Amino acid sequence: MNVINVIELYKKDGFWCFDDSSTGLKAEPFMTTATHFIDIMLNKIGKRSAKKPVAVFSKTPFPEHQFTIERVCDDGVGGTFYSYGGIHELWLCPALLKYFETAPSQIFIQVKA
Repeated sequence: MNVINVIELYKKDGFWCFDDSSTGLKAEPFMTTATHFIDIMLNKIGKRSAKKPVAVFSKTPFPEHQFTIERVCDDGVGGTFYSYGGIHELWLCPALLKYFETAPSQIFIQVKA
């Protein structure tokens, strides 16, 4: 599995989604809490209206990462809850395991618009 992953995001039906042919994911949506977190990240970098931002993410810190989310707990059915700054909680679906063998304790993220 890659150390650093890159996906291009787009909005569909009000949710941020992405395609990744290397994992077989097509129009994979980020559910409400994760879509909201993506909006928060874009707002923080001053790119709130970006049409196709790119997310770079890894389970290890990398230069220029801007955000770190911390695993809170598994949901018992394959998804994982994460927290940003102890304030915003988001849920990542089992598609996370296409990028990591197990849900990492931290995910480091950079968003580019």
